Amino acid sequence: MDVRDGGQELDCAVHEDGVRAVDVAESPVLAQVPSKKAFEGSDVTIEEDACDKTDCPAYKFCVPDGFDHGESYTINEVVGDNPADCHYDRSLSLVELEKK
Repeated sequence: MDVRDGGQELDCAVHEDGVRAVDVAESPVLAQVPSKKAFEGSDVTIEEDACDKTDCPAYKFCVPDGFDHGESYTINEVVGDNPADCHYDRSLSLVELEKK
């Protein structure tokens, strides 16, 4: 996050000292994708029903919070192998995704 160049301080009823406009960048998302699709620069889409095993330690990577299901993401980096064995015996890789 950066303060916007030339941004002016604005009055604010909530913040006594006013506010400034900032430029915000979306954070990358860690997610699991099929290993055969896990290549830097590849585009992937993760469906909402990717997994139903909520008690799995890797569930948060199969169905990550803040993720727009059905949207296309670009793999920035292949982080590594699946951090837990998949209940469905899927070959998965942990990747860092960025929204296209």
